[in-house]
Amino acid sequence: PLFYYLEAAESITDHVNLYLFDSQGNVLSQFNGDNLAFTQRAVDHRKSLFKIELKPRERKQAFIEIKNDGEKNSFPLKLISQETLLKTTYVDQFLMGTFYGILLIIAITYFFFYFATSERSLLYYSFFVVFIALCQLSLDGFFHQYVATGNSWINLHAVIIFAIISSYFFGRYSEIILDVKNSSKILQHSFQVLYALLGAVLIGIIFIPAFLTYSYPIANILILIGMTLVVISLSYLYFQKKPIDLYYTAGISILFISLTIVILINFGWIN
Repeated sequence: PLFYYLEAAESITDHVNLYLFDSQGNVLSQFNGDNLAFTQRAVDHRKSLFKIELKPRERKQAFIEIKNDGEKNSFPLKLISQETLLKTTYVDQFLMGTFYGILLIIAITYFFFYFATSERSLLYYSFFVVFIALCQLSLDGFFHQYVATGNSWINLHAVIIFAIISSYFFGRYSEIILDVKNSSKILQHSFQVLYALLGAVLIGIIFIPAFLTYSYPIANILILIGMTLVVISLSYLYFQKKPIDLYYTAGISILFISLTIVILINFGWIN
């Protein structure tokens, strides 16, 4: 006999259902996804996993049903042994625990720096780190596993909401660091328009359920525009020969390239 786990979709997929047919036509149904309470998932794991059991010489045919609310669908289709799942879970817990621990330390440190200096950029950066961590928690499936464990509205909308809020705070932080207000009125007004559009998308998500399907591509475009504004503001300061922190420049460059690649993948333009 064989026993495997099948990973069939990303952690944040709303509906992932597996139907296994044996040679007699009997069907075994297993359900997964964010639209279920965490305890109702086929396997109590942050990933979308299903149990595959085969007796000697037994054959089964599988059908997978996937539905999402605007996020990009992905089909890993990985057969994982129990031993491998246990090892990868331990590794994931160590690496992600380190990652989220660093983010938590950064957020707390900058928060205390704000109270010591009253410098608003530190507060904006602290909030940015908090909400980008919550967004990543949702993407990784931990938000559903540990925070919003039921079939709740916030769990289904967590990724897009936290992404929009974190983008706003990063924009405000960058405005202060790059002194956009005193450098260029056009860039300052452009940032204000961007915040208004992000707010409009957030309102649409909250009050217009059908808008959720369109909110993901719109939010991706707005976030890319925001990063472009930051790069333009940075370039403008270099053109004016004003002092800029090299570490900030390097960080923004890496973030811009990485974010652009992620958005292009989300739109399916690159694999």
